[in-house]
Amino acid sequence: MLATLPDDMHVMTESVAAFYGVPKETVRTLVRNNRDEIEADGYRVVTRSAFEESFQTKLPSSASTIALFPRRAVLRVGMLLRDSGVARQVRDYLLAVEEVACDAAEFCRRAERGLGVGIREGQANGIV
Repeated sequence: MLATLPDDMHVMTESVAAFYGVPKETVRTLVRNNRDEIEADGYRVVTRSAFEESFQTKLPSSASTIALFPRRAVLRVGMLLRDSGVARQVRDYLLAVEEVACDAAEFCRRAERGLGVGIREGQANGIV
């Protein structure tokens, strides 16, 4: 389970690494190599004072900046990681969700077509 910060929306690098079972440096390297994508998902780096003010949490004075990952950025990390069983499970889950969404969309399209046919038949028979 992914342990979030008090806002229940963000996690820090350490939590992302622990969730995927990889070293923190792996996550840092991945962010460095794919920063545009991850930033587009809401990743940001804040100062220690901004973090402490936002989250009402004190950090060690050695931490001058803190990386914050919203859930979408955490999922992006899972899509980009190679050697993590958890990341593989996340990718499989996302593909399954996509498949279900496509099935639901197709069901809606068919239902709409069926409704249109039913209305036309009802009009032809004087029922509608």
